[in-house]
Amino acid sequence: MATWTYSDWDEQTTNALRLARLLLHIHEVSDYLAGFQSQGAANLSGSRFASINDYLRDLRKERDALRDATGEGLTSGNAPFVQVRPKST
Repeated sequence: MATWTYSDWDEQTTNALRLARLLLHIHEVSDYLAGFQSQGAANLSGSRFASINDYLRDLRKERDALRDATGEGLTSGNAPFVQVRPKST
């Protein structure tokens, strides 16, 4: 079983600190899954892989919510603006 270094992200005192720690946790979970994929199923059962993959999906949802809460998310009005012109025919 994996031991996570940054799984205490939700215990941080501010949203900004939670987001910073959560980003580190997402990276360590992603790296763990990438290592599993490169080694094959010998080290982790399919159901365990799916469980960790679901966990990673949930962490990314938390990341998006924290980005919105801290003003760093795309839905918080900080989305890049691109003006599109109609194609001339």
